[in-house]
Amino acid sequence: MTSVPGSANTSPRTRPRAIEEALQRMHEVLTGLKEVLEELEEAAELLDMAAEQKEEMSRELDRLNRMLNQLQRPREGHRGGGR
Repeated sequence: MTSVPGSANTSPRTRPRAIEEALQRMHEVLTGLKEVLEELEEAAELLDMAAEQKEEMSRELDRLNRMLNQLQRPREGHRGGGR
């Protein structure tokens, strides 16, 4: 029989435990990655909402600026005509 390097130190009873521990660790990593993915998806949704709100606010500010300009024009014309 040919010996496999390192097999003398590993008994058959410890191999399944090592594999089980490795599988458990992989499961923990996978669970952690899924949680991170969910958090990233939530962050992306929040960024989309923030971008939409910013655009809405920008449109509203433009609208208010136009209204303010319209209100100021007659006054400026009135002042200029009275001098």
